[in-house]
Amino acid sequence: MTCEAVFVEAVFLLQRSSRSHEKLFGLLTSGAITIAFNLEDDVEPLSALMTQYRDVPMDLADACLVRMAEQYEKSRVLTLDADFHIYRKHEREAIEAIMPVH
Repeated sequence: MTCEAVFVEAVFLLQRSSRSHEKLFGLLTSGAITIAFNLEDDVEPLSALMTQYRDVPMDLADACLVRMAEQYEKSRVLTLDADFHIYRKHEREAIEAIMPVH
């Protein structure tokens, strides 16, 4: 599961790779990835998260993933962003993240 903001970031980051957008859209079409988040439903919590972490700073995609981690309690976040060591769900709970070791 992901959100549109993360999907857009992935397309952007992989745009230099030939046909990467086709592969990402293929994952979406096949159901391997689902857009399981509606931005309109969470405007206030997202804004609050981005304000809380403005010094990091937090972008919209990160805020959506933190909010999704709050909504899907047993979820893990797959990310390349080390800021997920800083972010907290429900203001104090660590987010279980899968990320490469630096």
